[in-house]
Amino acid sequence: MKVLGIDGGGTTTKAILIDDEKTYKKILKEGMNLTSISDEKLIDILQKIKNWSGKVDGIGASLSGGGREFQIKRFKKVAEDIFGKVVLYAISDAEAVVRFCVTEENGIVAIAGTGSIVLSKSGKRKGGWGFLFDDEGGGFSISLKLIKKAFDYFDGVENYDETFDIILKHFKVKEVPDLIPIQSQRNFKETISSLTKSLKPTPLVLSVIKEEIERFAKRIKKLADEEKVEIVYTFGGMFNMEIYKEIFENSIKPLKSKPCNIDVSYELAKYMMEEMI
Repeated sequence: MKVLGIDGGGTTTKAILIDDEKTYKKILKEGMNLTSISDEKLIDILQKIKNWSGKVDGIGASLSGGGREFQIKRFKKVAEDIFGKVVLYAISDAEAVVRFCVTEENGIVAIAGTGSIVLSKSGKRKGGWGFLFDDEGGGFSISLKLIKKAFDYFDGVENYDETFDIILKHFKVKEVPDLIPIQSQRNFKETISSLTKSLKPTPLVLSVIKEEIERFAKRIKKLADEEKVEIVYTFGGMFNMEIYKEIFENSIKPLKSKPCNIDVSYELAKYMMEEMI
């Protein structure tokens, strides 16, 4: 029996293939956020996975931007067109983290990647309303605020910070106005969010991250109070930044954080294998 576990994140797509007792892994440097990816790109990514995996019996998928039913149906249709009639299980990336990470009946998890959201095992949520309405503490929101500061500096209304040079180097441009075309890119959220990988703890960066996390922490504390918990599981790329993690832990006190170190694609593949036996 062959099953696939797919973790379609905002900037990368991970796939785990379990062929009886053997496990194989593939990583594509292409995101699968269903709110921003075109049908053509979705087809392209799944076809690349199919070319690698071959025919499979079942697929378990965790999907960024998969919080709406119509997006899940859209993914399933494309997956069935490419893989044929297979046993298919698909949920949002946030739901997958809660399912495989939180053991307590009313436990909560704070997820911070390109965006941010707080979810409980019981089904409650705070945040995750999209990049225009919240997502504070996520990579896109932090990066966007820093880029705006760079434009302010270019206009002469903001003091210099080393981050402005880091921004130019990261995006491989000569001056701030050269950043403008990013806005018209199809994957602009992922492109902008990628800046977090190049940041240094300058005064401006520390100030912005602190402000963003404090707003994120309000949602976390509210949900923790409603669920009567003292520990918050954490998951997502932003928690790989030591500066972010330190500020986060201070901001959610007296709550304590516990990292969720799982491979979602593997957990999904294992789940599918167990369900189909």
